Amino acid sequence: MNAKKHSDFTGGKATCNPKVGGNFTAWDGYIFGKNLELRKGKKIMQEWRTTEWPKGYPPSILELSFISQEEGTELIMTHSKVPAE
Repeated sequence: MNAKKHSDFTGGKATCNPKVGGNFTAWDGYIFGKNLELRKGKKIMQEWRTTEWPKGYPPSILELSFISQEEGTELIMTHSKVPAE
């Protein structure tokens, strides 16, 4: 996890404490949360919220799993507990 690379890629400022329990922001602070699980090259799981999150609603969970393939890497993304609004 590299905040500068993320910022360069998205065009919005990002910050990251790349440790379990560490906080992060993306898109100039619009997205923010906490790292729940980090397994280098294998998995990233984070709590996510946005500045528009419904008051009192729990954070969503973003899970990124990386699976080595013969010709690259398969990415499986699961984003759960996202508010309907």
